[in-house]
Parts: sequence; C-alpha cells; structure tokens
Amino acid sequence: MRPPTRSPDARFGLYSRYAALVGEQEGALAAGDLDRFGSLSDERERLQLEVDALPEAAGPPPHEAREALALLRTALEHDRRIAKRLGGLRDEARTAVRSVERRGEQARRYLERGGPLGAAHDLDVRL
Repeated sequence: MRPPTRSPDARFGLYSRYAALVGEQEGALAAGDLDRFGSLSDERERLQLEVDALPEAAGPPPHEAREALALLRTALEHDRRIAKRLGGLRDEARTAVRSVERRGEQARRYLERGGPLGAAHDLDVRL
C-alpha cells in the first residue's frame, strides 16, 4: 500500500506556516524573548522535517508556485536579519565577557597586593 501523498495545497500550507514561524522568531529575538525564540526554533525544525518528508509532487499551479517562492524568499529575508542580530549579540556577549575577565584580573591583582588591608592577608584570590 502506498503512503498517502499530500496535495500541493498541503505543501503550500507548510511553506506558509514555515515563513510565519521564521517571522515570529525574528519578532521574539527583537523583543529579547529568547525562550520563545528557542521554542519557535524547535517548532521550525519539526516543520522543516515535515516539509522534507513530503513526496515530490508534480508541481503546484503556476500562481501557487510564485506565491510559494515569495513565502520562501520572505523566510530567507527573516533568516538573514536573524543571523545578523545573533551575530551582533554574540559580539556584544564576547565584549562583555572580556570586560568581566579584565575587571576580575584587576581585582585579583589588587587583592594580591593587599587590597584595602594594605598588607598580606589570608584571602585566597586564586581562581
């Protein structure tokens, strides 16, 4: 028995949902809602697997094919902005980590010199 095939309409519906999910992800990232961003990423991955599992169809009607391409282009544009924003966040986090490390090193040296006590003390400042 052959597995049931999905119609081109079903494929178009999945593309529509996929594009919407990517847009929601961009919105969640812009709002700083990383929990929502992550859950949408999981949902997007599941949907991608569903799309990939679809049998190859003969092809949708030309107007639907154009609409499907437009949806996928929209999703790619959202993805491009997401990647740019995540890259910026990565750079900000790297700068913040370096700043914390530098301040920590400065504090460690200060305490090794005696800090506010002005002389050696029994505080272990080794990390």
